[in-house]
Amino acid sequence: MFSTPYHQGGSGGGHGGRGGRSKGGYFSAYTYDSIYFPSQMGSGGGTGTSNSNFGGRGGGIIFMHIQDELRVEGRLHANGEAGGSYSGGGGAGGSLYLNVQHLDGAGSIEAIGGAGGQQAGGGGGGRIAIYHTKVNHFTGDLLIHGGYGSDQFGGSGTVYIEDQSNLTKIYRKLITDNRGKTSCQRIAEVEKLSLEGHWSWSSTYFSYGNVSLSTFSPIYDSSYGLANLVTGSTGDFFMGHSKHVQLEVTFPFLTYVDHIRVFPYCSNPSWITSYSVGSYGEDGTLVGHTDSYVKTDGCSTQQEPNQYGRIIIRRNVVKIIIELEGVNSVAVLSELEIYVSEDPETWQQTPYSNREGAAYIIESDEHTGLFEFDEVHILGGASLNLESDSNKGTPVKLVAHKVFGDNTGRLTVRHGQTYESTQDRVLQEFAILSQRHSSVSLPLTVDCRKIDLVIKGSFSSMENVTINANCSFTIDHHEPTRNVIDHLDIKSFASVHVLTDMEAQTTLVGTTLTVRSGAEIFSNDLVLEYTNITVEPYGRLYVDEGVPEREQNTGVGVGHSDPNGCSGGGHGGNGGQGQGQPLSGGSHGSFLLSDTFGKNGGHSTFPHLGGLGGGRLKFKVNHTLTVDGEVTANGGDWRSVEAGGGSGGSISIETYTIDGGGIIDASGGNGYGGMYASHGGGGGGGRIALYYTYNYYIGTFRNTGGAGGAGAEHGGAGTVYLHKLPDLLSNGQVAPDFTHNRTLYLDNMNRFPRNPLRNLTQFYTNYSLGSGVAWIFPGFYPSFVKPIFSPVDFTSDVILDHLQIYRGAQMAMVRPENPRQNINLSVGSFDGDRSGHLHVGYNQTLLIGTGRLPVDVSLYHGSETTLQGELRVAGVTVMVEGTLKNVENLTVVDGGNVIQRPKTPLFS
Repeated sequence: MFSTPYHQGGSGGGHGGRGGRSKGGYFSAYTYDSIYFPSQMGSGGGTGTSNSNFGGRGGGIIFMHIQDELRVEGRLHANGEAGGSYSGGGGAGGSLYLNVQHLDGAGSIEAIGGAGGQQAGGGGGGRIAIYHTKVNHFTGDLLIHGGYGSDQFGGSGTVYIEDQSNLTKIYRKLITDNRGKTSCQRIAEVEKLSLEGHWSWSSTYFSYGNVSLSTFSPIYDSSYGLANLVTGSTGDFFMGHSKHVQLEVTFPFLTYVDHIRVFPYCSNPSWITSYSVGSYGEDGTLVGHTDSYVKTDGCSTQQEPNQYGRIIIRRNVVKIIIELEGVNSVAVLSELEIYVSEDPETWQQTPYSNREGAAYIIESDEHTGLFEFDEVHILGGASLNLESDSNKGTPVKLVAHKVFGDNTGRLTVRHGQTYESTQDRVLQEFAILSQRHSSVSLPLTVDCRKIDLVIKGSFSSMENVTINANCSFTIDHHEPTRNVIDHLDIKSFASVHVLTDMEAQTTLVGTTLTVRSGAEIFSNDLVLEYTNITVEPYGRLYVDEGVPEREQNTGVGVGHSDPNGCSGGGHGGNGGQGQGQPLSGGSHGSFLLSDTFGKNGGHSTFPHLGGLGGGRLKFKVNHTLTVDGEVTANGGDWRSVEAGGGSGGSISIETYTIDGGGIIDASGGNGYGGMYASHGGGGGGGRIALYYTYNYYIGTFRNTGGAGGAGAEHGGAGTVYLHKLPDLLSNGQVAPDFTHNRTLYLDNMNRFPRNPLRNLTQFYTNYSLGSGVAWIFPGFYPSFVKPIFSPVDFTSDVILDHLQIYRGAQMAMVRPENPRQNINLSVGSFDGDRSGHLHVGYNQTLLIGTGRLPVDVSLYHGSETTLQGELRVAGVTVMVEGTLKNVENLTVVDGGNVIQRPKTPLFS
């Protein structure tokens, strides 16, 4: 334990396993020594809060060469000593090296860590190595677990057993077992750092882990001291007696900080305080993490949940600087939280250890970087790690021919390291964390349950992967990757996550993919290339709120900010206007391709977060896609008051047959509608495109705009495009009776724009003003769609056999790069419920195969519309500024209206 008058207890000593942290501390003593030839004593535990609370002594060394038989019926041990009763850290277990012919008995061989005091950490387990040249009949216990700690038990030590009875095939076994004192099967790499400490009103506050918070500015009053920043309550606050206050957070050793959370105090407008954040690394260089001061005007941290600033650090630091700037003569801050992790790019131990139970293989203490075992056992909550030696320059590799676990342990494969499991089939019974630039090779057949598998590096192809109940399999890549998992079966209550924070599609390739009832697949950006995919009832395959971090706030689709209410993000449909913002997030991407991300809603008020856009999901199914559950790419709801909702993402489907009765959805998220601020607009719906040969799907397509607050506007409907592909004859030709079915479907579920009958003429040059409308851009079909019967100019025409507009949806067309360029829309049949609206702009032509208009239609100046002799206007409004051609009979019934502007001949 680092020396400080403020700690509550000593940390445990380390040896084969790391020492446990003391209560409130975050230092963990290192491991050392060889697994093959342990020869060092265990380290002592840290001293407690007084000299009487001594740290326990580490275990000693037992070195035995037995020419014939070693029989252990009692106890053979080199255990660590317990720490002083209240706050002394436990000593680490020692070393036992046993070289025998026969090993027999039913006793115990021990290198256990000592228990820590009531406030202290447990000692780590020691190291045992056993070599036997004849039969091993020992049936007793091999004990190398860590000692008790009030906050953390010590980590497991190691047992190495080498069977030399057959010199042509030496059998090697490695065991880590923490005897259930810990559990490491759930992987949460980022942890909130405890800042609990002794209450203090001075200008420096120390946590029990020796992290200090300090300021050189005077504190306004002893009631508003630095300790108020770590109470866990946003009702408390620190107040500095100056408009400009600098806070310093100083760490006792180099610490990898993932992010911090800053909670402003918002209940008194006179105390509103902006902040900026920077950090110092080991080299003394200051790095800024905010572009300037983050404004907190209008914040609602004390009124609404989760209203904090999240500042990404993601570097090793020794100090964090927080500059406060108040609007008046004081600077106020409510709460500060710091989140730390192990450095994901290091291959060596660091003072902070993410999980208790950690045992290490240390390359620098061995004569090789290749560690090959016939058996590897990770049991009782142990965590097995490898430390590379940077001086050797050779990659560390762990090879296991058989693996054993009990669903409580973990293996960590760090930067530059390799793990290979050589079995043909494995029931994976310990968790795996594989960091970036690592490599994992698992058996061709893998089953797991009740553990986490997190793969951030590369991994080998697999034939059969079954994710059973309570197993979570995560693939996290930052560059495009293609992975083969031939048969992937995700059972009930299991999950698969495919993650990225940038535009980097992961492609999974195979024969069958099944998402069972109660199971789920989540991703940001995923391509699935399978022969058959099935999503069972209550199964989920989704990219909701999945727009990668680096794509969230770029492009025309991002919602616009306004202090009186922000607009929603756009995608298939424009976002809705904010209460004070007429510009909305614009439509983007192709309704034919459906391959772009949703975008975030606008924001103007702390913590400056709009609703998240939806991710991107693509299916390429050679035979049958069955959707009885949910396939979704929805945008997220507001995250700051006044913020807009995020727009829906993309779902692209290419399949021979689609079947099922589930839901396919890419709807937008809701804008803010609470009582504490102005309201935000809803996010626009996303884009869905389905290309099929046979369609037996009887489920629901949903792609609505998100709801805006009562003072704002709903988002526009997204697009759903369905395209029937021909089933080719044996000669490769299209059957002569093949019938096209190209359908565009829009349905906004009665979420209307603020003014459903507004004139969009002035908005074509800046179509972001056309909020709440689905905007269509002419474009290319996917490469697998070929022209049939007659050539078609894909870039000039929008050709639809069926156009369906329902429940308040609105549609318009534009070429964003040249809004006045010609667009030809050809529609065979037209369906609706009299509540939608179709806009035809300047230099745009509309050819309709039916005279019945089931929606409001605006034909703007310079447009041209051609019918087939009949025009029936029933219960809708047709506004004509352009030219109507080929109308022989006009019927206006059921409250229909035909409005002519200007007074020119109605028909041509």
